Amino acid sequence: MKTRKKGLLGLIAMAALALAPMASPAYAVDNVTITVNDTTTGDVYQAYQIFTGTPVGDSTELSNIAWGAADPGAATKEKVVAAYNAVADPDLSATDPVAKVAQAIGALQGDNAIKFATQLGQALKGVNGIPMPATGDPAKPTASVAPGYYIILQTGKNDKFTGYSSPLLKVAKAITVEPKRGEVTSEKKVWENTDTPATPAVFTVTGDSWGDTADYETGDKVPFRLHGTISPQLNAYTKYKFQFNDTLAEGFTLNEDSIKVYIGDDKHEVTADHYTKHVDGQNLTIGWDNMLAPDAGLPDTFKAGADVYVTYTATLNAKAVIGNPGNENKMTLTHSSNPADEGGEDTTPEDKVWVFTYEIDVTKEDSADGTKIQNAKFKLWSAAEDGKCAVLNGENSKIESWSDSADACTVLSSDEHGLFNVKGVDSGTYYLEETEAPTPYQKATARIQLTVTAETGVDEATSAGKIVTLTLSKAEAEHAVTVAENTDSTTTGILAATITNTSKTLLPETGGIGTTIFTIVGLLVMAGAAGGLVIRSRRKEQANA
Repeated sequence: MKTRKKGLLGLIAMAALALAPMASPAYAVDNVTITVNDTTTGDVYQAYQIFTGTPVGDSTELSNIAWGAADPGAATKEKVVAAYNAVADPDLSATDPVAKVAQAIGALQGDNAIKFATQLGQALKGVNGIPMPATGDPAKPTASVAPGYYIILQTGKNDKFTGYSSPLLKVAKAITVEPKRGEVTSEKKVWENTDTPATPAVFTVTGDSWGDTADYETGDKVPFRLHGTISPQLNAYTKYKFQFNDTLAEGFTLNEDSIKVYIGDDKHEVTADHYTKHVDGQNLTIGWDNMLAPDAGLPDTFKAGADVYVTYTATLNAKAVIGNPGNENKMTLTHSSNPADEGGEDTTPEDKVWVFTYEIDVTKEDSADGTKIQNAKFKLWSAAEDGKCAVLNGENSKIESWSDSADACTVLSSDEHGLFNVKGVDSGTYYLEETEAPTPYQKATARIQLTVTAETGVDEATSAGKIVTLTLSKAEAEHAVTVAENTDSTTTGILAATITNTSKTLLPETGGIGTTIFTIVGLLVMAGAAGGLVIRSRRKEQANA
């Protein structure tokens, strides 16, 4: 096993116990108070006495060291010796003099001192200790105990191991100790992009753009981040499992080659040969079966309580859900939970993120009478001029990619209802170019601007992601465009616009009065021309006579 020395454990000075007199008579001494500085956790604390002792004057030293008193609250010789023998040499026996045992325990350093306390604490689970009910204002776990050496065991809900307040605690006077919890935390986040069509998201391991919700185009590579903290009591373990369990929605395709793993304050990148990774459909498991193994690839700066990050991208694909409830992704973290039991594991609560995408429905109609126009053709662009144009999925009209070549882009054609749609759009500004207008209509001379504006968040009542606001707007100069006010857009994710077309000719239908007027005027013009020819002909004849 890889051992990391932490130096002398400042919390104990047991070696000095060997010099204390052992045969002195016992003295009646007053109890002292142990208080744990914990007002919020709700954990249960119990104190266990390993050795008794007599305070030396007004100091914090103890003399007349002897084995702890009978239960409740005493750690038996056998448990103390067994805990020592599990982590150090030479072996001790329960029949050894207390001075020898005390001296051996006092000589433990660094990781071994913590492991001793862990082994002993685990052995004491199920043994009644001295209760430490929360008292005072604010209420803190407190117990009145006889002077001596103690270990304080923390247990959480369902008697789950959470930690120890110290490896070994000398109590000669009233004392307040800090809890040393072994909690592991985890979370999943999604990166919010810049809302610019056809622009890949650029992300960092940390940053303000990580959140619980985001919106993207289909075809985009969406960045995700898994974050976990290693147990603060890592040094108590001989084997430590740490594994992320991640699940993507059906609307995502994992990009395996994008996976990166970082650890520690300096975000040290761990190469793929040092951790395990398994992909099964929409499920990704990644981490270590044993972070303490020599081949775990951890940096020299690695320490208990360190942060671990996993980043990757997943492409929002053709199965993506439009609108609410969005595309939900979730994760948990499985980790070792008991230093004295290699098989003991726990899993953090599930954490979720949501990714949203939207739809624009466009209707083409006659500007004069509202007749729906079929076979008007458009292309979707990322800019008012030049830019990239969209390639859509032919089956569901969702954006798949963007191309620099106009010839490669999808032509959108209005149906018999004058309708075409673009699915899988993000917040941002898009441009429709009318490439062909059916006879007798004239096509738009410039690209038509449409802007999607959205806000997403997490509903406080349901703890689920949702679309908070969603609107579509046009450029002020776009007189031929009408934007519909969809009251249910935040539910459906669908926005609507109408584009009108004007006929190339002002001629009404055949048989109308306008046609008659134009016909009469035409005949008069023709008659006038014929009359002029006759007059000129007669004048010529007269001139020749």
